[in-house]
Amino acid sequence: MSQKLILHDLDNPPRDWTKPETVVWSAKPKIRPCLGCFGCWVKTPGQCVINDRGREMPSLLGNAGEIIFISRLVFGHLSPEVKTVIERSLASLLPFMIIKNGRMVHEGRRTHDFSLKGVFYGHNSEEARSLAADIIAGNALNLGAQICETLFFNNLPELLEKFCP
Repeated sequence: MSQKLILHDLDNPPRDWTKPETVVWSAKPKIRPCLGCFGCWVKTPGQCVINDRGREMPSLLGNAGEIIFISRLVFGHLSPEVKTVIERSLASLLPFMIIKNGRMVHEGRRTHDFSLKGVFYGHNSEEARSLAADIIAGNALNLGAQICETLFFNNLPELLEKFCP
């Protein structure tokens, strides 16, 4: 897969991110949170039962060859907007659990290799950055990414200047 998916919480993403092989998806305005109903596994397999724009994210995640999460760093975690989108993407995985690298994770639906990159902005402590890197590594393991990378920028202007997906 050559498609790149950029999931972000930016108010104004750069226009040059829009390329034919790139899907740029904003987590704003915030979508409805996951209900935890497991309907995406038993009622509408592979698709969230909530009928809003977040419903398309599982298929976008499942088809991407490169996934980039761009998020404000909030207490060592993704922003609430990006976190909500990821949680609503549960349908991109199967309901079965397996042990992988000593951790229990969902079995994936994907049949192709892909990479996951977490890109954070906002000045935070080393402890917060370490927690965020662990969150991205956990997401990569659960989603089945073969390559995982986490980048940090002190503020949004620095991210926009130095990082161009």
